[in-house]
Amino acid sequence: MADLPTQLPIHPTEPAHRYRLRAPNIPETAKVAREMIAGLLLATGHPALVDTARLLVTEVVANVSTTVGQPDRPQARCARCRA
Repeated sequence: MADLPTQLPIHPTEPAHRYRLRAPNIPETAKVAREMIAGLLLATGHPALVDTARLLVTEVVANVSTTVGQPDRPQARCARCRA
């Protein structure tokens, strides 16, 4: 596992962004969420965090899937919002 930096670098000249993924409660959702977070981390220059983030996203999606359990309410939306 990669050593995580104690503090991520902050670039005050770049605007902050927030990303949101809404997806159905199906097995493929974990893969979509992993790929989204990996792509965002790579695009923002944080490749050392990709493996850890993929693992954590998988755990979160699995926990939500078992807790919510509503496969009959599909929602798929990805939004990019300026913070």
